[in-house]
Amino acid sequence: MDFREKTFAAEVADRFRFLVDEAGFTAMRVDVPAHDRRPRSLRVAYVSTGARVEVTLDLAFGGEESVSTLLETGTGRWDFGPNVAHKGHAMRKALTAQAQQVAEVLRRLETERA
Repeated sequence: MDFREKTFAAEVADRFRFLVDEAGFTAMRVDVPAHDRRPRSLRVAYVSTGARVEVTLDLAFGGEESVSTLLETGTGRWDFGPNVAHKGHAMRKALTAQAQQVAEVLRRLETERA
């Protein structure tokens, strides 16, 4: 098993912790395919009233590994990535950047509602 597969959910939980701690998201679901062959996608999803964040690690053939994040709310849909995730460091860097982007959008939406 690829190291990124072993650490993906924990890395997502660390970088997207603000969703639970500050933004009112209450659920985290981890989807891992039953098969152990490529291509495969691992997903971690957070849900709140009226919003969903889904973070995906895609492992494909020939170095096509990437991380992407989807944010859906009642007012729109935002896609972040895909960012290359060839190694663990690149995966963590992409997760950090995408978590910051999600946080910025959520802050902007909160400001617009106020």
